[in-house]
Amino acid sequence: MNNKEPSIELSLSEILILFPRLKSQEDRLSEPERDILSKMEALLYENLSIDELESLLKRK
Repeated sequence: MNNKEPSIELSLSEILILFPRLKSQEDRLSEPERDILSKMEALLYENLSIDELESLLKRK
């Protein structure tokens, strides 16, 4: 029997699509939603250059 909670895997390109919209709504997000946003942001910091990240944050 598998005790793992069901999950979804997102690629970096999929996170790049979702992140700007979530980031622009950050003030209205619940705490669990902010936790997800924080995980996405950490992944982006690890995988993008500063210029790429700044460009992404300008998109909304």
